[in-house]
Amino acid sequence: MVLQFRKAYEETKEDSIEYYSGFLKDIAALLLLFNSQPLEDFENEIKEVLMFSCTLDQFPEEAFADISFLYAEVQSYLSRTSSVLSNMYVYKSKLGRLVREGNRIFKKAKNRILATEEDIRKLRNQSLQEAAINDKLYYIVDIIDSINNSLEYLSEQIDIVAIKEKDLDRINSNINRQQRHVESLIGLNYPVHTSHKRK
Repeated sequence: MVLQFRKAYEETKEDSIEYYSGFLKDIAALLLLFNSQPLEDFENEIKEVLMFSCTLDQFPEEAFADISFLYAEVQSYLSRTSSVLSNMYVYKSKLGRLVREGNRIFKKAKNRILATEEDIRKLRNQSLQEAAINDKLYYIVDIIDSINNSLEYLSEQIDIVAIKEKDLDRINSNINRQQRHVESLIGLNYPVHTSHKRK
Protein backbone atom coordinates (compact mmCIF):
# COMPACT_ATOMS: atom_id res chain seq x y z
CA MET A 1 0.00 0.00 0.00
CA VAL A 2 2.95 2.32 0.59
CA LEU A 3 3.94 1.82 -3.04
CA GLN A 4 0.39 2.65 -4.10
CA PHE A 5 0.54 5.79 -2.03
CA ARG A 6 3.86 6.80 -3.57
CA LYS A 7 2.40 6.32 -7.05
CA ALA A 8 -0.64 8.39 -6.17
CA TYR A 9 1.62 10.98 -4.60
CA GLU A 10 3.68 11.25 -7.78
CA GLU A 11 0.55 11.60 -9.88
CA THR A 12 -0.96 14.28 -7.64
CA LYS A 13 -1.28 17.73 -9.15
CA GLU A 14 1.76 19.87 -8.48
CA ASP A 15 -0.23 22.50 -6.63
CA SER A 16 -1.52 19.87 -4.16
CA ILE A 17 1.67 17.98 -3.37
CA GLU A 18 2.96 20.60 -1.00
CA TYR A 19 0.01 20.09 1.33
CA TYR A 20 1.07 16.52 1.99
CA SER A 21 4.62 17.59 2.76
CA GLY A 22 5.46 16.58 6.31
CA PHE A 23 2.59 14.11 6.45
CA LEU A 24 3.92 11.43 4.11
CA LYS A 25 5.13 9.16 6.90
CA ASP A 26 1.89 9.69 8.83
CA ILE A 27 -0.26 8.79 5.84
CA ALA A 28 1.90 5.80 4.90
CA ALA A 29 1.72 4.52 8.49
CA LEU A 30 -2.05 5.02 8.47
CA LEU A 31 -2.39 2.99 5.29
CA LEU A 32 -0.14 0.22 6.58
CA LEU A 33 -2.22 -0.12 9.73
CA PHE A 34 -5.46 -0.06 7.76
CA ASN A 35 -4.26 -2.83 5.46
CA SER A 36 -2.47 -4.92 8.09
CA GLN A 37 -5.67 -6.93 8.62
CA PRO A 38 -8.07 -6.59 5.67
CA LEU A 39 -11.74 -6.66 6.54
CA GLU A 40 -12.10 -9.60 4.16
CA ASP A 41 -10.23 -11.72 6.70
CA PHE A 42 -13.40 -11.81 8.77
CA GLU A 43 -15.64 -12.96 5.92
CA ASN A 44 -14.96 -16.68 6.30
CA GLU A 45 -15.22 -16.50 10.08
CA ILE A 46 -18.58 -14.73 9.86
CA LYS A 47 -19.86 -17.28 7.34
CA GLU A 48 -18.68 -20.08 9.63
CA VAL A 49 -20.55 -18.65 12.61
CA LEU A 50 -23.75 -18.05 10.66
CA MET A 51 -23.72 -21.70 9.55
CA PHE A 52 -23.92 -22.94 13.14
CA SER A 53 -27.18 -24.79 13.61
CA CYS A 54 -28.62 -27.00 16.31
CA THR A 55 -32.07 -28.58 16.55
CA LEU A 56 -33.49 -29.66 19.87
CA ASP A 57 -35.36 -32.93 20.19
CA GLN A 58 -39.08 -32.47 20.59
CA PHE A 59 -39.17 -35.41 22.99
CA PRO A 60 -35.84 -35.38 24.87
CA GLU A 61 -36.99 -38.16 27.16
CA GLU A 62 -36.74 -40.52 24.18
CA ALA A 63 -32.98 -39.97 23.89
CA PHE A 64 -31.64 -38.51 27.11
CA ALA A 65 -28.03 -39.15 26.09
CA ASP A 66 -28.43 -36.72 23.21
CA ILE A 67 -28.87 -33.81 25.60
CA SER A 68 -25.23 -34.00 26.66
CA PHE A 69 -24.22 -34.19 23.01
CA LEU A 70 -26.32 -31.12 22.17
CA TYR A 71 -24.96 -29.23 25.15
CA ALA A 72 -21.34 -29.87 24.11
CA GLU A 73 -22.16 -28.91 20.53
CA VAL A 74 -23.76 -25.61 21.48
CA GLN A 75 -20.98 -24.80 23.93
CA SER A 76 -18.49 -25.27 21.10
CA TYR A 77 -20.53 -22.99 18.85
CA LEU A 78 -20.83 -20.37 21.57
CA SER A 79 -17.12 -20.42 22.29
CA ARG A 80 -16.25 -19.97 18.63
CA THR A 81 -18.85 -17.23 18.13
CA SER A 82 -17.65 -15.32 21.19
CA SER A 83 -14.07 -15.54 19.92
CA VAL A 84 -14.99 -14.21 16.48
CA LEU A 85 -17.11 -11.47 18.02
CA SER A 86 -14.28 -10.46 20.34
CA ASN A 87 -11.87 -10.20 17.41
CA MET A 88 -14.37 -8.07 15.52
CA TYR A 89 -14.70 -5.68 18.46
CA VAL A 90 -10.92 -5.38 18.66
CA TYR A 91 -10.74 -4.56 14.96
CA LYS A 92 -13.59 -2.07 15.31
CA SER A 93 -11.63 -0.29 18.01
CA LYS A 94 -8.60 -0.25 15.73
CA LEU A 95 -10.60 1.29 12.89
CA GLY A 96 -11.91 3.94 15.27
CA ARG A 97 -8.35 4.88 16.18
CA LEU A 98 -7.41 5.04 12.49
CA VAL A 99 -10.32 7.38 11.78
CA ARG A 100 -9.15 9.68 14.56
CA GLU A 101 -5.59 9.55 13.23
CA GLY A 102 -6.80 10.30 9.70
CA ASN A 103 -8.81 13.25 10.97
CA ARG A 104 -5.73 14.51 12.83
CA ILE A 105 -3.65 14.41 9.65
CA PHE A 106 -6.42 16.08 7.68
CA LYS A 107 -6.77 18.85 10.25
CA LYS A 108 -3.03 19.59 10.15
CA ALA A 109 -3.02 19.69 6.34
CA LYS A 110 -6.16 21.83 6.35
CA ASN A 111 -4.56 24.34 8.70
CA ARG A 112 -1.55 24.51 6.41
CA ILE A 113 -3.79 25.33 3.46
CA LEU A 114 -5.64 28.01 5.39
CA ALA A 115 -2.31 29.51 6.43
CA THR A 116 -0.85 29.56 2.92
CA GLU A 117 -3.77 29.84 0.51
CA GLU A 118 -5.20 33.34 0.74
CA ASP A 119 -7.80 32.71 -1.97
CA ILE A 120 -9.27 29.82 0.00
CA ARG A 121 -8.95 31.57 3.33
CA LYS A 122 -10.92 34.56 2.04
CA LEU A 123 -13.84 32.52 0.79
CA ARG A 124 -16.84 33.75 2.76
CA ASN A 125 -18.95 30.71 2.05
CA GLN A 126 -17.73 27.97 4.41
CA SER A 127 -19.14 25.24 2.18
CA LEU A 128 -17.07 26.51 -0.75
CA GLN A 129 -14.03 26.72 1.50
CA GLU A 130 -14.46 23.16 2.72
CA ALA A 131 -15.01 21.93 -0.84
CA ALA A 132 -11.82 23.64 -2.01
CA ILE A 133 -9.83 22.14 0.87
CA ASN A 134 -11.27 18.66 0.31
CA ASP A 135 -10.37 18.92 -3.37
CA LYS A 136 -6.75 19.63 -2.53
CA LEU A 137 -6.63 16.94 0.13
CA TYR A 138 -8.71 14.41 -1.78
CA TYR A 139 -6.29 11.55 -1.12
CA ILE A 140 -6.45 11.67 2.66
CA VAL A 141 -10.21 12.34 2.41
CA ASP A 142 -10.57 9.13 0.36
CA ILE A 143 -8.56 7.20 2.94
CA ILE A 144 -10.73 8.44 5.80
CA ASP A 145 -13.88 7.64 3.82
CA SER A 146 -12.61 4.10 3.15
CA ILE A 147 -11.89 3.53 6.84
CA ASN A 148 -15.30 4.92 7.81
CA ASN A 149 -17.00 2.65 5.27
CA SER A 150 -15.15 -0.35 6.69
CA LEU A 151 -16.13 0.70 10.20
CA GLU A 152 -19.79 0.98 9.21
CA TYR A 153 -19.74 -2.40 7.48
CA LEU A 154 -17.98 -4.05 10.42
CA SER A 155 -20.54 -2.60 12.85
CA GLU A 156 -23.34 -4.13 10.78
CA GLN A 157 -21.61 -7.53 10.77
CA ILE A 158 -21.02 -7.32 14.52
CA ASP A 159 -24.76 -6.84 15.02
CA ILE A 160 -25.46 -9.92 12.89
CA VAL A 161 -22.96 -12.10 14.77
CA ALA A 162 -24.22 -10.78 18.11
CA ILE A 163 -27.75 -11.86 17.15
CA LYS A 164 -26.38 -15.32 16.34
CA GLU A 165 -24.69 -15.44 19.73
CA LYS A 166 -27.99 -14.58 21.46
CA ASP A 167 -29.72 -17.29 19.44
CA LEU A 168 -27.15 -19.84 20.58
CA ASP A 169 -27.56 -18.63 24.17
CA ARG A 170 -31.29 -19.21 23.84
CA ILE A 171 -30.72 -22.74 22.53
CA ASN A 172 -28.31 -23.39 25.40
CA SER A 173 -30.95 -22.29 27.92
CA ASN A 174 -33.53 -24.53 26.27
CA ILE A 175 -31.15 -27.48 26.51
CA ASN A 176 -30.73 -26.83 30.22
CA ARG A 177 -34.50 -26.73 30.63
CA GLN A 178 -34.84 -30.00 28.73
CA GLN A 179 -32.25 -31.63 30.94
CA ARG A 180 -34.03 -30.49 34.11
CA HIS A 181 -37.32 -31.72 32.65
CA VAL A 182 -35.93 -35.18 31.86
CA GLU A 183 -34.24 -35.39 35.26
CA SER A 184 -37.56 -34.64 36.93
CA LEU A 185 -39.16 -37.43 34.90
CA ILE A 186 -36.43 -39.79 36.03
CA GLY A 187 -37.15 -38.75 39.62
CA LEU A 188 -40.79 -39.75 39.02
CA ASN A 189 -39.67 -43.12 37.64
CA TYR A 190 -40.91 -42.17 34.20
CA PRO A 191 -39.42 -44.44 31.50
CA VAL A 192 -36.54 -42.55 29.87
CA HIS A 193 -34.41 -43.85 27.02
CA THR A 194 -30.72 -43.36 27.68
CA SER A 195 -29.58 -44.42 24.21
CA HIS A 196 -28.61 -42.01 21.44
CA LYS A 197 -31.17 -41.11 18.84
CA ARG A 198 -28.64 -39.06 16.84
CA LYS A 199 -26.18 -40.62 14.44
